[in-house]
Amino acid sequence: MGVYCDTSVDHVRIDLYQPVVKAMKHLLAEGCRKIAFLGPAQYFNKSQDRYRAYCDVVKKAGLEKICMQTTKDHRKNAMDVVAESLRNAMQFDAIMAFNDEHAIGAYRALLTHGVQVPRDVALVGCDGLEEIEYLEHQLSTISLPIPQMCELAWQFLLRRMREPDAPV
Repeated sequence: MGVYCDTSVDHVRIDLYQPVVKAMKHLLAEGCRKIAFLGPAQYFNKSQDRYRAYCDVVKKAGLEKICMQTTKDHRKNAMDVVAESLRNAMQFDAIMAFNDEHAIGAYRALLTHGVQVPRDVALVGCDGLEEIEYLEHQLSTISLPIPQMCELAWQFLLRRMREPDAPV
């Protein structure tokens, strides 16, 4: 169950393409024109829903891709990458973060460098981690429908137990 699944067995997979498109369109509607994508380098490819959605929206809007790649999937590395981007005078007015961990790291780097969120830079994460509600400025996030996913996975498991030879 999740974003990455073994499709040869029963699974519940969440497709993040449309939610990221919606988040990106929201950023555009708010006037953002220099939207950076922040995430692990290994996910900067078109097979990854979040990055593909980012690229498609940026291309359709006629904007430049701005990529901030982390080497590790955690907030400290995201904080360091955003801080380095700010020191190098990279221009962006929004960040679409791969996940909430990256968004939290970006948030800390922005505040440390005197950048106000969301006034100066809009920031969107992905996951719906509860702790983003406790930051000074709550972050926008794409919340994953975990309860619905669990219910569906439970239904699949019960079906598999009743019908072991049923198709996937």
